[in-house]
Amino acid sequence: MSAAFYRKVEEKIGKVWISQLHSQMLKAAEEEQKIAISKNHIENRIPYITVIADGECAKRSYGHSYSSLSGAGCIIGEKTEKEEEEEILVCIHEFCSM
Repeated sequence: MSAAFYRKVEEKIGKVWISQLHSQMLKAAEEEQKIAISKNHIENRIPYITVIADGECAKRSYGHSYSSLSGAGCIIGEKTEKEEEEEILVCIHEFCSM
């Protein structure tokens, strides 16, 4: 497989993957919202949900001074245990921002 063909296929698959990922995340968020409403977890007319969040930025520690400029983050709904949001983070030294 040539490099150009590989990039073309990777780009097509990436678009489908991103589309499906966003669709599933919206469904998960809607489920969490329905659960919050059914349990009357509402403040100022806004349903609130509990989530678990984690993120990372790569850093090598074995004799090299290298910190990655990218990382990943994930937010998961506590009740459904489904992914609510995924972000690519921009990392600057030890601080990350979305």
